[in-house]
Amino acid sequence: MEELHSDFIGLQVTASIADRWRELSGEKNWNGLFNPLDIDLRRSTINYGDRATANGNAFNNAKLSSSNYRGFSRYARKDFFSKMGIPVSESESTWSAYVAVATDEGKALLGRRDIVVSCRGTLLNVEWLKDFDAVLISDPEIVGNNNAKIHKGFHSLYTAKD
Repeated sequence: MEELHSDFIGLQVTASIADRWRELSGEKNWNGLFNPLDIDLRRSTINYGDRATANGNAFNNAKLSSSNYRGFSRYARKDFFSKMGIPVSESESTWSAYVAVATDEGKALLGRRDIVVSCRGTLLNVEWLKDFDAVLISDPEIVGNNNAKIHKGFHSLYTAKD
């Protein structure tokens, strides 16, 4: 029986996932991993899928709600993953996205620091309109003074106060 650890952003990690992370991330185009489905690839895919799904599932889109929190996450940052039933060691979340970072123990187990960035996707009509505003703009306050550009529609959602 293989030893399982849970220090990798909540994932039940085997030593083989830690050893094979490059292959599981597509280094060899996933050759030989699909038929039959490799158990480590399955576990890793479910791990990331659960996190992406949680972000959308926690979104408060109650149209009849008198809550001032419509458009935000249903759960506070500190409770987000536990309320969604996802074990995690350290994380940051916002109404539209979160970043989860492996602990030092998870880093030692995997041989790298795993970082998951998940956006919940477009759900509201106003967000769909912003998605189509695809002009690239500068914002030195966010991306620095290095000529980096950001999607104008996403920028307006990211910087919105309401």
